[in-house]
This record gives sequence, C-alpha cells and structure tokens, in this order.
Amino acid sequence: MIINLNKFAEEENISGNILAYKNPKGKNAALAEYIVNVCQSLGRLANNKLSIASSGRFAAEIAKVCRQKNIDFLPILGVYEDTVSFNIIRSLGFDIDRTPAQEKESAVIRLTEQGWYYFDQFNDPIMVEYYKNEARTAESELGGAPDIFIDFMGSGATMRGFYETFAGKCDFGYSNSCYRDENKYARKIFIKDLITNNDIQLIDVQGTLAKHMAFRYEMGDFGDMGRISPTMFTSVQGAINWLKLNPGKTVLLYFEN
Repeated sequence: MIINLNKFAEEENISGNILAYKNPKGKNAALAEYIVNVCQSLGRLANNKLSIASSGRFAAEIAKVCRQKNIDFLPILGVYEDTVSFNIIRSLGFDIDRTPAQEKESAVIRLTEQGWYYFDQFNDPIMVEYYKNEARTAESELGGAPDIFIDFMGSGATMRGFYETFAGKCDFGYSNSCYRDENKYARKIFIKDLITNNDIQLIDVQGTLAKHMAFRYEMGDFGDMGRISPTMFTSVQGAINWLKLNPGKTVLLYFEN
C-alpha cells in the first residue's frame, strides 16, 4: 500500500509528494515468509536447518515462520543486544549464534559443515526478485512510476529490484553515505554494477539523521505506521533535499518497518 509522507515536505514548506510503498504484512514479516518459502521450494533446506546473519527484528520474523514450518533455525546476531527480539527467538525454541560480525565468515563455514543452510541476504539473487515484485505492486498502486525512487541501500537488493522494474521511467537516489566511498560498496554485488554503470546515474541525495535523531521514532500522526527505522528517516531527509531542487515532483520510498 502507498503511504503519504507529505507532512515532512509541508514542515519544510516544500511542494511535492513524498510517498512510500509499504507491504501490508510489514517488510520483515513478508520478506521472512518469502525467504523461507523460496528456500524450501528450491530444495535448499534438505536438512531442515536454516541460518542467516541479520538484525534481531528480522531474525525474529524468520523464527516465527520456521517454527510454523518445523524448520530448525539459528540466526547469527553478533554481540549487540536486542532483548525483545532475542526473547522472541528463544521463546520459539531456537538458539542464537553470537559470533562477532568480523568473524561471520568462519561461523558460516562452521555451520555449513554442521549441515546448516546459510542464506546470504546480501548476495542471493532471490532477494532482487522479491523487490522486483514489490516495485511492480508499487507501480500499479501509484498508476505509474514516480519521478525518483530513493532508498537507503543497505544490502542494495531493494534498489536493484526497483531499478530493474523502473529503469527508464524515473531517476534513482541513495541516502546511505557509505556509497560515497567505493571501498565500502565494492563487495555488495547488488549495487556495485549500478553505481559503476554508465547507463544509470545514482543521485546522492545527502540523507542524514541529524534532524530526526538516530533512534526509532513513534509517529502517532500516522496511526498504523508505528515505528520507523533510522534508515527510513535518512531517506525521508534525502527526499526533502531532492524536492528542494525539484519542487512539485513525486518521490517514492520503500517503507522500512
């Protein structure tokens, strides 16, 4: 569904539309279900054991799907604490691998040798297919393409999927500052080609968390929207920056929740 975020533009006295596509199930819940179902259908879970390195909130959603399907699940969540998500995962009967992020590769090798299937969300092409479907739905609900699609680009899968759907129909912007440094994005296959491809100009919209703070923020004015992630606010700020230079246009974001 399309959510209207024009309040942010109005606060800045800017003309134009800031819209966001939100999966009705919620991004994490919908994506978790998709990943598990596709991995099953492709025969990747022959041992009925799935592992993934992710955030605690996303891992909790995958844990729910795995419990429903009686699949063993072991998330690699590093050393940071997320008490709420960890409690959900453990309450469903799953353990948590706390291997530090810098040692993730050794953990993946160890778990693979133990019969776990490790899903690499940062490199697996089924992620792009998921976001291509999301982009098609967004385009249908909008009645066409926006003037620009802006994304924070974590793994880059969202941008890649929306680009493959909207290519030639709109501009594309990113709000993640790490992509101003080639060394930081060089290993992210979903977007390396996009950034180095002369056929597309990815616009740095200079997103920042300075205005809205780097914390999850309760948006009571928007009812069922609930909490919005800091990455989403970074894209909102990027949209504001772009509309200042392109008033009256329409910006589309992908709702992170």
